[in-house]
Amino acid sequence: MKKVFTFFIFISIIRVDAVAQQFPLLSQYMFNGLVLNPAYAGSKPFTSASIDIRKQWAGFEGSPTTQAATIHGLTDGKKVGLGFMISNDKVGVQNQTDVFGSYAFHISNRRYKFSLGLQGGFTYLRSQISDLKYWQNGDPVYAINTLSNVQPNVGFGAYLYSDFYYAGLSAPYLLSYDPQQGASVDLAQSHHVARHFFNWWVCN
Repeated sequence: MKKVFTFFIFISIIRVDAVAQQFPLLSQYMFNGLVLNPAYAGSKPFTSASIDIRKQWAGFEGSPTTQAATIHGLTDGKKVGLGFMISNDKVGVQNQTDVFGSYAFHISNRRYKFSLGLQGGFTYLRSQISDLKYWQNGDPVYAINTLSNVQPNVGFGAYLYSDFYYAGLSAPYLLSYDPQQGASVDLAQSHHVARHFFNWWVCN
């Protein structure tokens, strides 16, 4: 009993920061790497297009719902890849729409291929604050019925791949709109969107 009491005392005094994911969540990234990494554009010897739809916790009100459509391919020179992505992510009262174009330059030899990519576009965020349930009237947080804004953004990525493995490192949202992060963009009445970094690799 004393150990249990000591454990609860310890839990009550420690400080833990919880961080949630803001980036749209999709399954099967190996079939749609352009969502994570602009350097993925043109990594196939053919033009590739995909549509993804994900519904998490179906049946629960406000559960996450995500749709994404991408297309990418190589130009005639076989060294430059171009891509386009549009996605929509809805969680609770917040809706996020991303529209981005990608450019990637590919270098290849007999053993592997390597590409560097850039992307640019914007994110449209809209929160229907009036749909939230609250019990304390007069709270200034709920004074705005709808909060919406457009956030321009840029991203970069690197991608190493062959027939047997691939690895990538990217920052799709390089600009931060979160005042708690360094070098962030300060907008009045704006959604706080943090800078994201991703790395992923697979060996066959």
